[in-house]
Amino acid sequence: MSAIKKFSPEFLIKLTYSLIIFTIVSRLLPHAYNFTSVGALSLFAGATLATRVAWLVPCFALLITDAIAGFYNLTVMLFVYAGFILCALLGGVTLSRKKGFLRLTVSAVLAAIIFYLISNFGMWLSGLNYPMTLNGLVECYLQGLPYLKVSLYADVIYSYFLFGIYALVVLNTPPLDDQIRPQINIRQ
Repeated sequence: MSAIKKFSPEFLIKLTYSLIIFTIVSRLLPHAYNFTSVGALSLFAGATLATRVAWLVPCFALLITDAIAGFYNLTVMLFVYAGFILCALLGGVTLSRKKGFLRLTVSAVLAAIIFYLISNFGMWLSGLNYPMTLNGLVECYLQGLPYLKVSLYADVIYSYFLFGIYALVVLNTPPLDDQIRPQINIRQ
C-alpha cells in the first residue's frame, strides 16, 4: 500500500484537487510544446492514489484545459487521454510500494515512451496528417521524436518535483494514529 493512502480522506481530497490545479496551471501557462506536468502527474497519481481515482486525475486536468484551450480531433484526444491513463497505471505498478531515484527516473522515462507510442498511433489513426499505410505510421513516429525528447525532460523534471514534494509531506506529516509513518528510501 502506498504511503499517501494511509492519510486521512480529507488529505487525499486536498491532494487530488491540488494535483489537478497544478497540472491545469502548467498546461495553460506559456511553455515549450509538450513540456507539461501531465505525464508526471499521471505517474504520481498512480503511485499515491487508489487506482479507481488515479486515472481520473489526469483526465480531469486534460478535460478542463482542453475546454479552455480548445478541443481537437476526437481520435487524437482519446489516444492522448489513453496514454496518460496508462501512465497512471504504470505509476501504480512501479511506484506505489517502493519509491527511489532510479525507480522514479525509469518510470518517468517509460511514461514518456508509452505516451509517445499511444498518442502518435492515435495521430496516425486519425488520418489527419499521415497516410494509413505502414510508411505513414513510420513517418508519424519519426515526426514525433522531437516531442518525445521534450516529454522525456518534462516527465523526469516534473516527477522529481512532485515526488520530492511528496517526500517532504510524508516525512513532515504525522500519520493517522493507528498507523506507522511510511519509510521513504531515496537511494533505490
